[in-house]
Amino acid sequence: EKIGGIAAKSPADVSSQADIVFSCLPGGSALDEVVTGPNGLLKNARKGQVVVELGSHPIAAKERQVARFAEKGVAFIDGEVSGTPGMVMAKKAPIYLAGDTEACKKLEPTVKAFADVCLYLGTFGSASKIKFINNLLVTVNTAAIGDAIALGLKAGLDPDMMIKAISGGSGGSVLFPIRAPRM
Repeated sequence: EKIGGIAAKSPADVSSQADIVFSCLPGGSALDEVVTGPNGLLKNARKGQVVVELGSHPIAAKERQVARFAEKGVAFIDGEVSGTPGMVMAKKAPIYLAGDTEACKKLEPTVKAFADVCLYLGTFGSASKIKFINNLLVTVNTAAIGDAIALGLKAGLDPDMMIKAISGGSGGSVLFPIRAPRM
């Protein structure tokens, strides 16, 4: 509202007005409530709509929505955001989409308004699977950054200089300049 948006009264209110709905909810139970609750998206869902869930949940939590929406002629898409908050703000966080091919193609122009990269990954669940693999690599990378920082500190290196040197070097990564200063 502060930047000109109009708050909806409920998810049902959103589905009565929007042809494309993006959600990014904190868990599978929240997704179920937003979809099937008394004022959920299904209440006013209509043929031709596309609904995308961008939150990272167990695939089963997303899969159970597919048939619910299909009964109303709505395509439900498995979506994921891959990036840090800074990447999201700069439109550099890739958006992964999976599910109905035509619905995903329909989403691309809208996604391009908030992300430079939109990747269609195939069958429903593929976006989540790739995000889970990405998150595994983030975890491994973060652990390696911690060990590298600890080694550098034990070796008596200046932390700021070490971070500057590695961030611009071949050992750096997207995460290094974000995680290393906190470590």
